Amino acid sequence: MTIVTQQVGRANINLKKLTALPAPLPPEEDIKTISSLLDNYFISESQIRELISLQKNIKGTKQSILSQAFRGKLGTNDSTEKSAV
Repeated sequence: MTIVTQQVGRANINLKKLTALPAPLPPEEDIKTISSLLDNYFISESQIRELISLQKNIKGTKQSILSQAFRGKLGTNDSTEKSAV
């Protein structure tokens, strides 16, 4: 059975013939293994994205603290200490 026909020099694929072709599937055990590996991959990817986001937030917080420190705007929680200003 051929699924490709020529029409004025242009190839055409018959959808009904194409969908009738058998599609081989791997054994069920392989499907489960691949699915498990992909699940673990997506979990790891999500955790990595979260860590990258936290790292960016930490970097921004450090920059903010340093900026405030150089401008003398950092205070203290100890009421016995004098202001740096």
